[in-house]
Amino acid sequence: MTQRPAQDSATTTTPVPDAESLICPACGYDLRGIASDKCPECGQPIDRSELSVCRIPWEHHREIGRLRAFWRTTRMVMFHPRKFAEEMNRPLTYESARAFQIITVTLVWLVIAAWIAYAGSFEFRPKFRGPGALGWVLETVIFAAAVLSMWPMLLMITRAATYWFQPAHMSIERQNRAIALSYYACASLAWLWLPSAMVVMFMVIDSLGARGFLEQVSLVLTILAELVVLFILIDWYFVTVYLMKATTHAGGGRTFAMAITLPFLWLLCVVIAAAIPALLAFGSLIVLSFR
Repeated sequence: MTQRPAQDSATTTTPVPDAESLICPACGYDLRGIASDKCPECGQPIDRSELSVCRIPWEHHREIGRLRAFWRTTRMVMFHPRKFAEEMNRPLTYESARAFQIITVTLVWLVIAAWIAYAGSFEFRPKFRGPGALGWVLETVIFAAAVLSMWPMLLMITRAATYWFQPAHMSIERQNRAIALSYYACASLAWLWLPSAMVVMFMVIDSLGARGFLEQVSLVLTILAELVVLFILIDWYFVTVYLMKATTHAGGGRTFAMAITLPFLWLLCVVIAAAIPALLAFGSLIVLSFR
């Protein structure tokens, strides 16, 4: 579904982008051999020195700190996607983009896994001794597999869009840059801890038997949590589509096709990941049937 860049030369680390790869950030016109400081196609001013420095905070995490760089990058992607898309014309590294994606996926997985474990603690109380012990063991394995399989599922989902970031008309180098930028599109998902924290606050207030003002506060927190989750998911979707359009200069037809198929690709990733616990459950039924 996704492809690693054809060349690790996509990790563009040269201090100044050479004329071979200089592209107009406004219209995508190839500026090779053109000495003018303006794009002859659209008139966009071209500052070659400015294009030599990447503005993605995460690309400078060794200098400014991983934590600060990570959260600054999420805000840049979420609220300034146009500015972020312009990094297509600046040096960036594929490895840094993959690291950002993996960290984001892990944060999301930890949040989801914590809620699953919390919900399961009320219903799932296995007994590993006595009658039915084997059934409880198998059920525990299935439960653990379901939780663990969510990590690769999230990884697949956040990579599902990369197919659209490598159109044939672009050079391998620029395809690789576009793919690297696509890994940042999931940045908003890193903030799923925020609505989770709101729900926890609601649960704490509710457990105290709050009335009056505190009861209203807990209700507001619940509504806000739902709205934040909705915003995060919508932002993720639209940023992904926008980055594809902006980095590849895609036409309306290609953009529309991606916008329609992307949710189905995400659903396919869920189905593939769900196959693991489903197969384990089927195998468990077979084992138990012989007892």
